[in-house]
Amino acid sequence: MRFSPANAREMAAKSAEARRNRHASDQQIPVIAPLIDLPSDSLATSHYANKLALAQDRLLDELLATDSAKDRAALSQAIKNLRETYHMETGKPKPGTIKPERVSSRQSVKQPSEPKLDTTGSVPPSGQTPQ
Repeated sequence: MRFSPANAREMAAKSAEARRNRHASDQQIPVIAPLIDLPSDSLATSHYANKLALAQDRLLDELLATDSAKDRAALSQAIKNLRETYHMETGKPKPGTIKPERVSSRQSVKQPSEPKLDTTGSVPPSGQTPQ
């Protein structure tokens, strides 16, 4: 179909009407309630896990306020131990243990392999040529 000024105006009018109708229909869509009520992540944690998180927060505040290197080392070790306990209690993975799946550019493009040279100096069995 070739475009002419007449059918271009007609198509533009249809397009504008479709856009108006789309916006009107977006406002009429009712919100559907979820069929299964899943607990949120914050509600699923135990009281003990919440206490561990609060203790980590308090220790971090102390660490930032401390000037002594010895106290900083002790507080950072305590935070590390609390984090270990928190992750064991909640079952959540530690930071950096779950990596998003991605395809690297090296995996997507196969490079031609170079010929392999025999550097052992061994003689091939009879009837075969060295590679």
